Amino acid sequence: MPLRPVRFIGYGGISSVSAAIGVNYGLLGDNLPSPTKVVSLLQSRNIRATRLFDRNPDALNALNNSDIEVILGTLNQDIPQLASDPSFASSWVQTNVLSYSSRIKFHYVSVGNKVIPSDLSGYVLKAMQNLKAALESANQPIPVATMVSTQVLGSSYPPSE
Repeated sequence: MPLRPVRFIGYGGISSVSAAIGVNYGLLGDNLPSPTKVVSLLQSRNIRATRLFDRNPDALNALNNSDIEVILGTLNQDIPQLASDPSFASSWVQTNVLSYSSRIKFHYVSVGNKVIPSDLSGYVLKAMQNLKAALESANQPIPVATMVSTQVLGSSYPPSE
């Protein structure tokens, strides 16, 4: 299984190099190993952080008591409803965070994947605010973020332009 290492920027209190390395864990593909095997592989490589692109119950269950910090993503298609319906955001937090929070260390909740720039851009801030309010209401001090496409940079080569 190809692992894509990612360095988490702004990770407070890093005590070793392995604590700063995380893996993007996507579930789209053929012949993927089971979530249990993936978690075992991460642990065997001393990888202590991962990003799930969506809230997959099998992956979340495999991460239970693993001591691996998780960035949990929302689906892009959920963003408009997360933005317009605070009760949907609360339900999302209940189902996908609170159900696991005693056994999983959530480092962030990430709203979508590279939706800026896109037609969903206008929903991202309100979705983040609703999720943050739902997390705070549930006494979960988990930051909310989003991943931005490098397209927002325009031309990035050469770097001086």
